[in-house]
Amino acid sequence: MKKIIIRVVFIFIFIYIGIVCNNKSLGASASISSSAKNVEPGTTVTITGSVSNTEAWNLSLKSSGGTLTGTTSNTDAAGEEVSKQVISATFVANSEGKYTISLEGEVTGSDLVKQKVTGKSVEITVAKKEEVKVEAPKVTKSSDATLKNLGIKPYDFNNFKSGNTSYSVSVPYETSKIEVYAQKNDSKATVTGTGTKTLELGENKFNVKVTAEDGKTTKTYTITVNRAKISTVATLKNLGIKPHDFSNYKSSVTKYNISVPYDTEKIEIYAEKNNSKQTIAGIGEKKLNVGENTFDVKVTAEDGKTTKTYTLLINRKEEVIEEEPKEDKIKENEATNVQNVIGITKLEVIGATLTPKFSNNVYSYTVEITDEMKELELALDKSSDKINVEIAGNENFRLGENVVTILATNTENGKKSTYQIVVDVKQGKIDTTALNAIMTTAHSNLEKQKIIVYITVGLILILIIAYIIEKYRLQSKDDSDDEDSEETDTYIEDEIDEDDNKNEEEKGIEKTHTKGKRFK
Repeated sequence: MKKIIIRVVFIFIFIYIGIVCNNKSLGASASISSSAKNVEPGTTVTITGSVSNTEAWNLSLKSSGGTLTGTTSNTDAAGEEVSKQVISATFVANSEGKYTISLEGEVTGSDLVKQKVTGKSVEITVAKKEEVKVEAPKVTKSSDATLKNLGIKPYDFNNFKSGNTSYSVSVPYETSKIEVYAQKNDSKATVTGTGTKTLELGENKFNVKVTAEDGKTTKTYTITVNRAKISTVATLKNLGIKPHDFSNYKSSVTKYNISVPYDTEKIEIYAEKNNSKQTIAGIGEKKLNVGENTFDVKVTAEDGKTTKTYTLLINRKEEVIEEEPKEDKIKENEATNVQNVIGITKLEVIGATLTPKFSNNVYSYTVEITDEMKELELALDKSSDKINVEIAGNENFRLGENVVTILATNTENGKKSTYQIVVDVKQGKIDTTALNAIMTTAHSNLEKQKIIVYITVGLILILIIAYIIEKYRLQSKDDSDDEDSEETDTYIEDEIDEDDNKNEEEKGIEKTHTKGKRFK
C-alpha cells in the first residue's frame, strides 16, 4: 500500500514539474498601445501591437471604425525564438465617437504550441474640443467733446476757451464770406460745421458740433457773426496824379507832398474806390499855380456818414530866367540841372508803337500787341547816370489790359518820376500753315489710296473676264468633241449594218447554190 502511495506521489511530482516547465516555454505575452486616446476628428494616432518570447506568429490589428493604414498584419511561420515582435499602424477618424482597436491572432512558443491572442485592445475617443470663449477686454472710449481752438478767418477773435460755447464777432459790410476753423482736443473726436460760410447782412449764427469718441457725448459751440448792413469803409484802394505821379500811396496815409516842374500847368487827380458804393469828390483835372497848390479828395462811405479826406500838396516850381551865362557858369548850371532832372529822355517799344509819342513830361502811354508777346522789349535812355530805373509788371501778359510801370528815381536828391504804359493784348492770328500742310498731305494720301483701289478693282475685273472666257472656250471644245464622237459612232454603226446586210446576202446566195446542186 505504501509503495502505491509513494508511486502516486512521484507521479504527481513529475506531472507538476512538466506543467511548470511547459508554462515557461509558453511564456509569450501580447500588448497593444496608442500614441493618444483622446483626439479631435481628423487627428492621426499611431497604434502599436507587440508580442514577446515567441518563435512564430500571425497577428493583425482591427478597428471598430475609422481608418487603419500601414502594417495591419504581420506573419512569421517559423524561426528562432524572438524576445519581442512589433506590429504598427496609423488610425484616423473624421467623425466623433469611441473606437476600439484590437490585437488578434496566434503565437507559437518554443514548444510549438499555439496560443490565441485575445482581449488585447485600446479605446480611442474622438471629439471636438470645447471652445473656450475669451472675452475681449472692454475698451473705454473717450468722452472728450471739447475743442482746443476755434475761430474764423478773417476778423478772428482771440478769447476762445474750451468751456465757453458761445462767441460773437462783428465784420464789415465788405466781408461776404468767412472760414470757420476748429482744432479737437481728442484726435478721435469728430467735428462738423467748419469750412467756408456765406454771410447775410446782419446776424449770422454758425454751430460747430463736436462728437466724442464714444459717439454719445457731444458739445456744440455757437459763433454769431454780425455783418454790417451798410459799409462804413471810407478808404481808397489807390490815389495819384498824372503826370509826375508818386508811388508811396498807403490807404492809412492822408497827406502827400509832390513837386512838379514849372512847365506842368495842369494835373489830373485819379482815385480808385474800395467798393462801388463809395462816393469820391475832388478828383479830375486841376490847374496849378506857381508855388504850393492844395487839393482835397474826400471819400464818403456807403452809410453816407463816414468820411475820409486825402490831401495832396503839389508844389509847382517857379520859372527860372537865366542870363547869358559864361562858360564856367554854363558848366555849373549843367551840373545843377543834371541833379534836378527826374525821368528818362527816350522810351521806345521794340516791335510796337507807343501812343502818344514819348515825351519826358508825359507820363501815361498805351500800346497794342498780340498775345504772342509775353513782355515788352523796351529801349530807353536815362537823363543822367544819377537816375535809377525800376520796371514792374512787364511779364506774363494776359488778354486785355496790362499795366507796365517805370519808376525813375534821382539817387542824389530822391526825386521820382513815374511812367505808365497800358498794354492792350489782343488775340493773335492762328498759324494755319501746319494745319494746311497736314490737310494737303492727307488729301494726297487719299488720292493715292483711291488710285490703288481703282487699279486693284480693274485687275480683279480683268481676271474675272479672263476666267469666264477661258471657261467658255473649254466648254465649247468639249461640245465639239462630243459631236465628233457621235458622228463617228453613227458611221461605225452604219458600217456594221452594211456588213451584216452583205453577209446575209452572201448567205442567201450560198443557200441558192446549194439548193441548185441538190436539185440537179
